[in-house]
Amino acid sequence: MSALNGSDGCCDEGTTVPQPPFSELKKARRWNALQLFDVKNPIPEQVEDDKKITKFFEDWRLVPYAGSEKYTGHKLLYFRLMLAQLSPMQATCIQKLKNYVVGSRAFFKRSEDPEFDTGIETAPLTTVEIATYNDALQSLVDYKGGIRGFHKKAFWQLKATGNAWVEVSWTTVNGESRFYLKTRKSTEVMYKVTDPGSWKVVAVSPVWTDEYLKKYPPTLIPIGPNFVTDQEGVNRMMFHLKEGDGRWYGTPDSEGSTLYQYGEVQNSVYLVKQTAGNFVGQMIIE
Repeated sequence: MSALNGSDGCCDEGTTVPQPPFSELKKARRWNALQLFDVKNPIPEQVEDDKKITKFFEDWRLVPYAGSEKYTGHKLLYFRLMLAQLSPMQATCIQKLKNYVVGSRAFFKRSEDPEFDTGIETAPLTTVEIATYNDALQSLVDYKGGIRGFHKKAFWQLKATGNAWVEVSWTTVNGESRFYLKTRKSTEVMYKVTDPGSWKVVAVSPVWTDEYLKKYPPTLIPIGPNFVTDQEGVNRMMFHLKEGDGRWYGTPDSEGSTLYQYGEVQNSVYLVKQTAGNFVGQMIIE
């Protein structure tokens, strides 16, 4: 008879193989469970900055998206942007949420007291009130890309990176002020290293290289409610909406699924390469 369960042939078919004591089984199961924590996380290697990038942050006194004072991890920002575009799960979730939150036309509603139920906010707005608010909004505030387009961009950045940046500029002419709001990409904005107790200031630039910044210095804008006024009389400040409790930058609320997102991207790339390789091989054979 053939051996069963890896035995040396001492047991015939139908014979019960002796089992180890329960204590030994318990130890074995516990040891196998602990193996899960021995699996190496591949993500840190993907987002680790090289020495050149770390030196860049030291020279320009900028705060990286992640990392520490000695080891920056700014690549994590681009890693999360990649996942938001290439991970089917992450991309679909963000798109569905964006369409649900900002998919239809905006409407006017009375503001609600976050602490008390006064009953005032339940009263619907009249047609005259809606027309008055709309006229004031159109004459005072200008959203780049329209109200819906503006909020869609800010929402996508918030869900993909945990941060949404809104630059506000305004001027006053003949006693009347007009505000202009536009969203900034997460790749365009970085905090400057500032002393404790001083204003938080961000640097804005489309390109972050030594050559470019020396030729075109970044624009420095304080975080609201602080603002600066340029030589032309334009006031500017930056609003920063972020997820989480980070000191500088936020983290997306989907952070817990990062490994799954990365696995989806890896599997997709692997299948594409396999398909392309087999396709070429089949063509050669034919």
